[in-house]
Amino acid sequence: MAGPIQDGSYFEREYESLKYGTTRTKRDGVADASYISGYFCLTGLGSRGFQASFILSDLITSMISGRALAMDEHTINALIPSRFQIRDLIKKK
Repeated sequence: MAGPIQDGSYFEREYESLKYGTTRTKRDGVADASYISGYFCLTGLGSRGFQASFILSDLITSMISGRALAMDEHTINALIPSRFQIRDLIKKK
């Protein structure tokens, strides 16, 4: 996981509609995510974490400083910690 820490209550409130499906139309009307200011995580790197840590730490510093991100949006979405809460909302948990 690498990225900002989400505001859990905001996600529950604003993204409750995800449990009804994620069609393009429904996603267009969804508000931008809310994250806790200044809180980021970089964890769960596993046995090859040393190799991944350099590019992931660059990603985190880019997020903090506002620089252009070194990865495409799909890859960032696969790494961001809020993906677990989003998955649970989609599965109606």
